[in-house]
Amino acid sequence: MEWISVDEKLPELNEMVLTYGFDKIMACGQMTYHKWWEAIRDGCEHVEITHWMPLPTPPVTEVEDK
Repeated sequence: MEWISVDEKLPELNEMVLTYGFDKIMACGQMTYHKWWEAIRDGCEHVEITHWMPLPTPPVTEVEDK
């Protein structure tokens, strides 16, 4: 996967993605209404994001029936 500039394309509202900001920190986050970005760091913070990418597909695990 490659980073997507927020100037080129934005994710769907409230879609959890990997974010990268002006402060050079990567974190999971989402774009909310009015194009505000919330990133999960030491809590939930409003941050300025420059790039984002979709999260990878989670692994498939087997669940045992009990």
